[in-house]
Amino acid sequence: MPFGYSALIALGMALRLPPIWLPLAQVGAGVATCALCAVVARRVSGSPRAGAAAAWLAALYPPFIYYVDFLFTVVTAAAIVALALALASGGLARARERAATGLALGAAAVWRTNLALIPVLWGLGALATSAISARSGGDRSHARPPALGVLAWAVLPIGLATLRASLLLGAPTGPATNGGINFLLAHSHWTEVHLPYVGPDTPGGTRVVHFFRNRRRAQEAVYTTAEPVFRERPLYAAAWRDMKHDPLRELWRLPLALLDGMGLGREGYYPRVFWFHRLLDGDAIMAWTRVPMGIGMVLPALVWSTGGLRRLVRVRSAAMPLSHPVEGLLVATIGTAIATFALFLSEPRMRVPFDPAFIVAAVLSAREVLGRWRARRRSLEDAESASPNGAE
Repeated sequence: MPFGYSALIALGMALRLPPIWLPLAQVGAGVATCALCAVVARRVSGSPRAGAAAAWLAALYPPFIYYVDFLFTVVTAAAIVALALALASGGLARARERAATGLALGAAAVWRTNLALIPVLWGLGALATSAISARSGGDRSHARPPALGVLAWAVLPIGLATLRASLLLGAPTGPATNGGINFLLAHSHWTEVHLPYVGPDTPGGTRVVHFFRNRRRAQEAVYTTAEPVFRERPLYAAAWRDMKHDPLRELWRLPLALLDGMGLGREGYYPRVFWFHRLLDGDAIMAWTRVPMGIGMVLPALVWSTGGLRRLVRVRSAAMPLSHPVEGLLVATIGTAIATFALFLSEPRMRVPFDPAFIVAAVLSAREVLGRWRARRRSLEDAESASPNGAE
């Protein structure tokens, strides 16, 4: 597990807080996410109504409610991502604004390691935009220094977490050590991994990692290794051998993984236990709202981000400007979610930390569609009033 969430739990234990403090803290993170989504949507669109819509969508969003009572990083990580988006939407012209946004993105990566791709993709997008602009004479000056400056600041907390993990394990590693096992389970036929347990409480024990929730697996298969989980190279190597052995399966896996991550495939929200009632408890609600959420929120957000990406990489006239510099960060966040589905585990829970960007993008997409419909309606009304029959 990455360092950030573990440090939060350790802080509560050090302060001798009652157990209820963590769910309450995660409720507070969810409330903050609602407010921050509203701030981002309002600043990007310039519409208070869009901000209110984003706040209500986040407040009623089932995964944010469902995961409040779990010892998972997703709710608090989503709040940190929303904070980074809100800071960026306030402007990036000054150094302190870029520093605050970069540190927030770095903290998000310390919370969940795959979030580290967000500032990287944003920086790469800024470089690509700069190159296109230089060749075409277009103006994309807002996309160059802010994203790269933010990336420089994001490296600081990620580097400190990486240094701590490397010193703790006595070997070079990243800020977390669960990437290898996730990559193996995503790109191989294994459904269970047995590793030696490293710890003073259970010396010589075996650590078991299941992936039994993945319904794409046709059979149970156990992968056993003599290396502990933080020795990730053998896990990546085993996954790569499986990918080379059956490349057609890997090609077929990719579209299924993307559908699963969007909530439109066969995967449900983990843990999917149905403790009380198959229609009314939290797991059941997550099950029957999964596909509507994918259709109503994720797909519109993807459509909007495709348009945002086109606005970023194509030098267009003023007819297609960027509405706000933070559009690049929104596109990078959604792009990182897609990369997570493709490279690592693709259950819908993996999307939740990115969902503030999806929520804001869905609201912006709905606003664009509504604006075009109103413009079309006005043009038809104007044409009718200008026609001779309309004048009569």
